[in-house]
Amino acid sequence: MMNNSLYTIGLDLGTSSAKGALVAADNTVIAERTVKMNYRTDAGYTGFDAEAFADDVIGLIRELAAALPEGGRVTGIAAVCAAGNTLLCDKDGKPMIDAFSWTCAPMMEEAEAVYYPTIPAEEMTREATRARTGWGFSGSFPLGHLAYLKLNHPELLANAAYVTMSGEYLLYRLCGKWGIDRSTATPFFLLEQETGRWYKPYLDALGITEDKLPTVGRSGDLLGYLTPEAAEACGLDTKCEVRLGSFDHPGGARASNVTEEGDLLVSCGTSWVCFFPVRNRQLILDQKLLCDPYRSPEGCWAGMFSVARVGELIDRAVKLYAGEDDARFDRFYNMAKEAGTGAGGVKIDLKEELPAPDGKNNANLARALIEAIAGELRDSMRRIEAEGITFRRAVMAGGPSRNPICRDITAEVIGIPVEYHYGVSSGAVGAAMLARGTVS
Repeated sequence: MMNNSLYTIGLDLGTSSAKGALVAADNTVIAERTVKMNYRTDAGYTGFDAEAFADDVIGLIRELAAALPEGGRVTGIAAVCAAGNTLLCDKDGKPMIDAFSWTCAPMMEEAEAVYYPTIPAEEMTREATRARTGWGFSGSFPLGHLAYLKLNHPELLANAAYVTMSGEYLLYRLCGKWGIDRSTATPFFLLEQETGRWYKPYLDALGITEDKLPTVGRSGDLLGYLTPEAAEACGLDTKCEVRLGSFDHPGGARASNVTEEGDLLVSCGTSWVCFFPVRNRQLILDQKLLCDPYRSPEGCWAGMFSVARVGELIDRAVKLYAGEDDARFDRFYNMAKEAGTGAGGVKIDLKEELPAPDGKNNANLARALIEAIAGELRDSMRRIEAEGITFRRAVMAGGPSRNPICRDITAEVIGIPVEYHYGVSSGAVGAAMLARGTVS
């Protein structure tokens, strides 16, 4: 029987903001809060103050705790993260630098200068690193950040007591322990995804020892309990658990019950990212997709593909075809509905500039854009289905998912039912589930 007096707090640490949700035992969202991320670019890289970031998130937790129903208690906290933000901390756990954002310009020259002398070139190709870590080699993530530090600030890297990421620093601030799950560790790039062991050739090239890295666990594992200082700052008690989370999209998938092969999560943000469980990890690698450990080894792995930067395209189209007032999004989708299937023969190429507005044709232009985005999803799905996966259902999350017209048009184009569960709160709800120790 569910205990309706017990709640968890889920955090979704995104790129532009951190969202939090107070969630009941039946996954009802009781309260939500958001804080914005603040970046600086004047240090030669895109970064942010990790200590201020953690302070802001702790303040968000305190606001959620204040929204507890009478007699309620928060039993656990977990976070899902848009991971890849590199951080060095000293022996007291204090940040030594701003966190390097994963949105930094790729630092490929630095990475090649550090890794190539000791690691064979064939071991550093995108496909070799994808097979090892789950993602293809990229200089805009920690492999590049740490190489930059090794070349330009070797004393910082040598003197750091902890080499970590911003999400793990937040967990440390909460419970005084350093830990990371295999999903969040994937965009850290230093972990062998299948074995869960740190990859020694990378560590040797950087001069990092394993004792400087977080302890590796699984999503939902207990890391520790709120320290007295954190409990006071959060407005909670020291019995509150801090559990390991995941990368952000697996969190949304858990909340949306996207757990079995044939399920698909379509997360509609800056890019529309599709996350799908699959039993055979090699299929993901063969398709050159991003790979997440998800529920493995007992359950499915998961692949990810995306239609890049369509969120910005939708924002521009809405202003162009539906105006700039507060009702513009509803007006845009209603226009798309009026246009009907096929958008009167109007086609939009996502790689080209949007067509100029035409008062008589704006409805068709609105419809054509949604159909074009959904068409890109369908084409990617068909390539995967050719390898033996049959998609049976999809769940949409993120801003556009809230509009049923957008969901209906997408379902019509991709040819399977499209559901809606928690929308923009999906990641935070998934984190709240992990805060109970739920790993399925």
